[in-house]
Amino acid sequence: MSQTESNIIKQKSGGNTLFSVIVYFFIIISLSIFVSNLLFGKNSIQKYQNLKRDKELLSKKIDKIKHSNAALQREYFDLKSIMPQKDEEYE
Repeated sequence: MSQTESNIIKQKSGGNTLFSVIVYFFIIISLSIFVSNLLFGKNSIQKYQNLKRDKELLSKKIDKIKHSNAALQREYFDLKSIMPQKDEEYE
């Protein structure tokens, strides 16, 4: 192989390395943007965990209100059974 052929091969391989470095650089930048958006973006993991916590709090609140409602219904029906009916008032 002549010296010019070896220089051409070195230049080609050098160009490929530069291209590879540029491609890897953009891949790394793209992945870092994706990961940062996943962690801190509009639909992030933090947002998911906050919504999950809110769901648990609301479920507990719903249970408390259901129990309170059941107690109030029992009290209402007890009071209703004590009060005279309309027909009984006129007798």
